[in-house]
Amino acid sequence: MNQSEIADETFSLPRGGALILVLAYAAGILLGIAFLVLWLTGLAAIGLGAAGIGIAGLCLYLLPESLGPAFVGDSLVLGSDGVRFLRGQDKTLGNIPYANIDNVSINEADGGRSLWVRLKDPEASGTSWPGGLDSMNVIFSQCEHHLVIGQGLPIAPPELQAKLIARIEG
Repeated sequence: MNQSEIADETFSLPRGGALILVLAYAAGILLGIAFLVLWLTGLAAIGLGAAGIGIAGLCLYLLPESLGPAFVGDSLVLGSDGVRFLRGQDKTLGNIPYANIDNVSINEADGGRSLWVRLKDPEASGTSWPGGLDSMNVIFSQCEHHLVIGQGLPIAPPELQAKLIARIEG
């Protein structure tokens, strides 16, 4: 059986935490507004008003991106030609062609709850991952691998490792 005949396998990351995130951002926005009101009423220095604007603005800016995984879900897809990290059904956050994977090993640093992936060339065409090349290079300089995948997936890391190796060698 060649690689194009193998069906895609999708592993969804658990959703959740949306209510906690909404409450945290709402608290940040309210705190920011309170600081701004204190400054506008003359009860606080301009620094507190500026901090309020900053806190509220930051919360409003981060809210949509932070809530995305909680509502649409993220997933890891073992496709016919590589590993994809998706948000929802169609937004690709990362892609690693199997031809660019040098090694897949169990991450002993987290008690075996994820996998380490070392790439042949992190700058290769078609290779991308959240955090980008800079993040991959920092991880490599510290641990001699480029990515950590599989944490939180509904598949045991050794089973995911076996599936990846089969696709890489297939």
